[in-house]
Amino acid sequence: MNTESPRRFLFGFVWCLLFLQVFVLYASDPYAIRLNKSNGLPSNAVYGLFQDSKGFIWISSDEGLSMYDGFKYTTFKADFQSSTAGSCIQEDAFGRIWYENFDGYLYYVDANRKVLSAIEQTSSIGFVPYGITKNHLFVFQKKGIDVYKINDLSFLKTIPLEVERLEHALSDGKNYFFISSDALYKVSENLEISKSNFVFDSNEKTKQLYRDKNTFFVVSKFNEASKLYRFDSQMKLVKTLALTKPKFIHGAHFIDDKFWISTPEGCVVINGNGNQETYYPSKSISSVMKDRQNNYWFATTNEGLFVVPDLKNTVHTMGNFKPSKIIKLNDKSFIIGTKKGELIETSRDLKKFRTIFSSLERNEIQYLYCDPKQRFIAFVAKGFTVLDAQNYKEIFTLNNAIKEVCPIDDTYFGFAASGLFGIFSHPLATNLKDSNWSEYLQTVEKSSPGFWQISINVRARAVAYNSSKETLYFGTNNGLFRLTKTEIKEIKSAGQSVYVSRIIVHENDLYVLSTRGNFYRIHANDDFELLNTKYEIPKFEIKILKQFGSNLIFSSNQDIHNIDLNTQAHFIYGIDIAPYEINDMLLDGDHLLILTDDGITQAFATSKSKIRNSKPLFYINDFKIKGESKPTHEHSIVDYNENQASLNFSILDFGKTQTLPVYYQLNENKWELISSETRTVNFPFLAHGTYRIRFKLGEEIQKQTLLFTILKPFWLRWWFVALVVLLALAAISTIIIYKRRKLFRKLAMLEEKIQLEKNLSKSVLTSIKAQMNPHFFYNALNTIQAYIFTNDADNAGKYLSKFSKLTRRILEMSEAEFVNLSEEINTLKLYLELEEARFDDDFFFKIEVDENVDLDMMRIPPMLIQPYIENAIKHGLLHKSGEKHLRVSFEIREEILHITIDDNGIGRATSNQRNAIKNAKHKSFATEANAKRLEVLNQTGETSVTCEIIDKVDANNGALGTCVILRIPPHTDKNF
Repeated sequence: MNTESPRRFLFGFVWCLLFLQVFVLYASDPYAIRLNKSNGLPSNAVYGLFQDSKGFIWISSDEGLSMYDGFKYTTFKADFQSSTAGSCIQEDAFGRIWYENFDGYLYYVDANRKVLSAIEQTSSIGFVPYGITKNHLFVFQKKGIDVYKINDLSFLKTIPLEVERLEHALSDGKNYFFISSDALYKVSENLEISKSNFVFDSNEKTKQLYRDKNTFFVVSKFNEASKLYRFDSQMKLVKTLALTKPKFIHGAHFIDDKFWISTPEGCVVINGNGNQETYYPSKSISSVMKDRQNNYWFATTNEGLFVVPDLKNTVHTMGNFKPSKIIKLNDKSFIIGTKKGELIETSRDLKKFRTIFSSLERNEIQYLYCDPKQRFIAFVAKGFTVLDAQNYKEIFTLNNAIKEVCPIDDTYFGFAASGLFGIFSHPLATNLKDSNWSEYLQTVEKSSPGFWQISINVRARAVAYNSSKETLYFGTNNGLFRLTKTEIKEIKSAGQSVYVSRIIVHENDLYVLSTRGNFYRIHANDDFELLNTKYEIPKFEIKILKQFGSNLIFSSNQDIHNIDLNTQAHFIYGIDIAPYEINDMLLDGDHLLILTDDGITQAFATSKSKIRNSKPLFYINDFKIKGESKPTHEHSIVDYNENQASLNFSILDFGKTQTLPVYYQLNENKWELISSETRTVNFPFLAHGTYRIRFKLGEEIQKQTLLFTILKPFWLRWWFVALVVLLALAAISTIIIYKRRKLFRKLAMLEEKIQLEKNLSKSVLTSIKAQMNPHFFYNALNTIQAYIFTNDADNAGKYLSKFSKLTRRILEMSEAEFVNLSEEINTLKLYLELEEARFDDDFFFKIEVDENVDLDMMRIPPMLIQPYIENAIKHGLLHKSGEKHLRVSFEIREEILHITIDDNGIGRATSNQRNAIKNAKHKSFATEANAKRLEVLNQTGETSVTCEIIDKVDANNGALGTCVILRIPPHTDKNF
């Protein structure tokens, strides 16, 4: 064991003195998905929010009016706008979306969501909200109230009105209300104006009207009277509530039977009894909305949008600390490790924090553990450090990178580490003999004081202990192992090793998370059960698995799950955090703590009851054929040359970091996955016919489909074909019998010619094989002859035996059209062993076979590879000085067998020069024969065998050898 240096000890001691008694308070806000300019929001200054009848979100900001579908923002602007910033977004009965800029001018987007238009206004009185009722549109102007018919937006009349101080206006869908000179007014649907008897306090200078459950309520912008007034449709005061907290009010809404007041210091929520609570007190909230999926949207004046799936889930910030790991110390506090090597004690309510340890190197806390009896705390930063849990004093530090520990009994703990796994004793234990494992450990080698190594040279990732069976389990890079006092044995699945990153023991079963993201239950008889399917999670998607008592917590790409192992009850937390953002999790009673770089998110178990009563909505926004938009709910019929189609769609699924996968199906073809990076599908060329395009969101097929028909060209239509047939029959009726006979004779001759050519190709292939084999025999016999001349009887006998085996194989293989790849490799190995004798111990060869190559099922033509190896040896390596290396590899790429013959010889250029000097007429028979052989194979087969020869050179164009790559199609006889 390596203890820390005095310098580090002193440093840690000083840090403890500085921070042990220092408590810091941090704020908490509801957990939110943040939308801002960094991820596409047009502006961080947002003033209004609205969800239309289709489910799209509309946002008014400094950049104007934008539509958001969860994937992209579409901003509507026009040159005629006096300014873009505005608010007061509404939808009329005809699907138009309206908003008013802060200059007081009114704009709308048509029902097809294509064009921004404006109402013609002669003059503006400034920003006073317009009103929309069943039949009318009301717009305040300097001369009075302009009234338009809502159906066609035609101007109806102006209601003359002289007002001293117009403050605000509102429509409840039936009437149009406004405040002028501290009095309330109503314009009815029959365009009659009435005045309320109620008079506001003259000190309230700027009053604002907002809709509530019944009719409307009034608050003052500067909240001078600290009151909220509720009125009925007859403008009679119903109730007054105290509104003491905000000094300035941006706006207000009525949601969940509560008043939501937007202020520069958060959103103040008041229930019917006047009780108040505040969300985001440090943010300037400008507007609030609740969407159809029960997500709450908070708009801010400078930080974009906060989308909150559940207000119960809160995020506790930790200042500059970035938490990485968390453990429960006792019933009053937690210990948190950070990414800069600090250990922080926090109160259980996450309101108080104090630093209890800070490492000198500032390395991230990668693992954190507290033994069940709260005697010591262990963590891994640079090394494995153990602290006394009572006073946080350092007990020892070990340099091993321990990944996980688990208790065996009061004395011993199992551990998994990089390089080994084993058992260590409790750092404060006094009597080791009290443990049943003490006798066993006397037979095990110690790696350091108090540490016994069971296995070394492994990368262990996980450890768990079954006390009833007195069995330890270790997950390593070599597999999953079971350790008892008598043996260590690997646990396999269907004879294959299993690689896990987490092991959970419950009763006599194991629950493991594989390194590939699959969740298994291993029963007592070692049977494996894949749980991904049981919990409707795709394979390879589970990222984290943790145990808290009988509960298992794990995360997938979509959700965080909780399973009670005793009852098998399963629920999903109502919070959506991407798995890659999660650093650690801790289940504490009825709530789950989730650590991210932003702080600690507190997700309450009660959030499981949040009903996702609205499934994601799927919309086809636009369907075009050859650039022209077509109706999405009609059967479009287009001409034969209009065969280019494209469509754009939206998935309205807010409050989630990731949406479900989307598939499309063209007619009855297979379902095709659409990339999550796009919302567009293109069909660049379609033949004539009728097409139906369907969509699937996750596993649910959507109701909306596209149906269209591309007509045949006129020359393929029945009437044209019929006409041509009639004319043809009339013209050739006298010679049709002659033509048929001539055609049959021609087909018979063609069939005979094809058969002759096929037989000729086979005979040429057989002839080439016969020519190649003697050349191969000659080289092999030369090798044997060299041993005989040197009187090396032993080697001569060995190589003669090999030669006889090789001869027999060649004779057998020469009669076959195809051989198994294993037979070909064994023959090549014999040949290379014979050729090895021609060199002075400086020839090295290697045959590599990729694990995906099935040697017994793959079949190739015999002796196809040997000539290339012969060339490599004879022309490349034989004349090279120094070590001579030859590598032959077999691998499958894109269902094609790739055979590589790679040497470090003198290269083809130098070899050709030597051959030119030696014999000007020399030409490699092997090269010519094999080229001819490949040509015949390609003529007779359905797919081609290719050969690529690469001259390897260095930076100075010097020869480094030759690489030959043979590519052979899939292993079926019909391909050759």
